[in-house]
Amino acid sequence: MLLQAILGGFLLGYGSRLALGCNIGSYLSAWASAGLNAITFTAGMIPGVRLGTLVVERFFLFKARPLPVSFTPPLRVQRLLLVLALGIAVALYALTEGVLARLWLLFGLAFGLVGYLSRI
Repeated sequence: MLLQAILGGFLLGYGSRLALGCNIGSYLSAWASAGLNAITFTAGMIPGVRLGTLVVERFFLFKARPLPVSFTPPLRVQRLLLVLALGIAVALYALTEGVLARLWLLFGLAFGLVGYLSRI
């Protein structure tokens, strides 16, 4: 596992140097600035992540098994957090001026929802 982590860190650093930035910055900054490169980056990232996941599952996953530990808050707490998050989203939407800014806020909420549903 240590060798895999070191090799993965090296490859991430080398790749970010070749791409003149990191993948997170390219993804988030490009979408936030409405750049055309966001579409091409995302279109390449999605199949690349899928292929990388298949390779890791096929060749490396059997070597390390995670512990089956999870924590799920009680349903009452989950509902309270949902109401709080929706309230903050509505307040931000109301306080945001401009159609484009509101549109990007909605895109941000959609990305957050996708992150939640994918359990990132």
